[in-house]
Amino acid sequence: MEKNLVLCRSKYGSAQRYADMLREEYSCDVEDAKNCKRIDFSSYDTVILVGGVYAGAIAGMKNLKNSFHALTGKRVAVFCVGASPYDPENIEHLKKNNLTGPLADIPIFYGRGAWDESRMSFSDRAMCWIFKKLAVHLNDTSCEPWLKELVMSPDKKYDWVERKNLMPLLNFLHETKP
Repeated sequence: MEKNLVLCRSKYGSAQRYADMLREEYSCDVEDAKNCKRIDFSSYDTVILVGGVYAGAIAGMKNLKNSFHALTGKRVAVFCVGASPYDPENIEHLKKNNLTGPLADIPIFYGRGAWDESRMSFSDRAMCWIFKKLAVHLNDTSCEPWLKELVMSPDKKYDWVERKNLMPLLNFLHETKP
C-alpha cells in the first residue's frame, strides 16, 4: 500500500488547513517541514510540501531542498498557499524562483489562503502598511483590484481556503504513480 507524507509550513494557519484536508482526502501523514531532519523518508512513496507564500518565497522550500537527496525516486509535489487569486503567470514566477536546480521538475499547485491583518506579525503588518502607502498612489490599471481591496481595508477578514482548490493536486496524485 502506498504511503504518503505531507510536509507543512504554515504561519497563519491556511497551509495547515490544506494539509489537514489532504490528510482527509488522500490518507497521508502530516509533519511540520521544520522536522525534516528527523523524518525517515524511505518509508514514503509520495512527499508533498504545503507551504504559505510570503514575499514570493514558499515556506518550507529550504527544508525540502535540504532533504532532496532522500526524495530520489519518490513522487514529490508542492502546494503553495497565498492571498492572491490563482494566476498562471504568478505560479510560473513562484516555480522559477523557488523550484531551482534538482527541484525544477517538481509540479507546483496553488490554493488561495486567508487574510487577517489582526493576526499578522509586526513585520507582516509593516509590509501591509508599505503596500497601503503605495496603493493610494496607484490607479486602477497599475494595481490589481484584489490587492488594492486587501491593503485598503485592514479590518476586513478574508478566507478563501476551499477543498476544491486541492483538486488539481489530487488529480495529479491519482493519475501518477511514484
